[in-house]
Amino acid sequence: MALGGAVAAAGFGLLMWCGITTALLQLRPGGATALSLVQGPGFVLGVLIAAAGAAAAGRARAWREHSGLLGIGALLVACLLAVSLHGGLAVRAPTAVGVLGVLLVLLAFGAIAAESVASNGPQARPRPLQVPIQLLFAMATGLGLLYLLMEQRLGAAGDGRLMLATLLGLGVVLALCHVVDGRPGTVSRPAPPLRRRAHVPGLLVAGPVLALLLGTWLPATVSLAMATLALLAAAWLDRAGSTHHPRVTPHPERAADHGI
Repeated sequence: MALGGAVAAAGFGLLMWCGITTALLQLRPGGATALSLVQGPGFVLGVLIAAAGAAAAGRARAWREHSGLLGIGALLVACLLAVSLHGGLAVRAPTAVGVLGVLLVLLAFGAIAAESVASNGPQARPRPLQVPIQLLFAMATGLGLLYLLMEQRLGAAGDGRLMLATLLGLGVVLALCHVVDGRPGTVSRPAPPLRRRAHVPGLLVAGPVLALLLGTWLPATVSLAMATLALLAAAWLDRAGSTHHPRVTPHPERAADHGI
């Protein structure tokens, strides 16, 4: 299920950002206090979202593959970090918590990359930028979730527009990658209609732009939720498009004519 896969990737993206910020906050004095406010709940939320998305996507068999093993490892490390932060380990053993944060980033990154490679199998529509696009989708949606958590726990104050601008920047980069990946000459496949190809880039740019424009009148939580949902919807459509446009096998006679 494409939606479940997009939700799971967003959960792993949130875990990646929580792992990155955990490792960085351990390098400065007083970082343990900030960890307990945002990263602790972020680990729990990321685990729940990633597990629910994977279950909805029907990945019971995939748990035995490389992507599943990496994903399980990431979830276990995230749970360990959540318990460690709750128990005050960040104060007593900051180096160990920082190392666990880096390990979580590597495992979540590897799980998303392995799942992207597996989904680009022989029956799927071939996409040369499949892995970087899925990694960017996970990081963009995960960052949106982290921003929402920061707004709820810390209050974004004047940083709300900066957060939206960051999500817009990621959306623009993703839109450009999607346009390049969808060009007819990129791989040997028929080009989808222009209207269908424009759905994903349009959502990636229009959603954050609209949230940024309305951010003056709307609460930061609402505008951040709008931008994050737009990015998640684009990730869903991107995965659904890959599923609904399978690899095209050349006709035997035509293949012979072309020397295939």
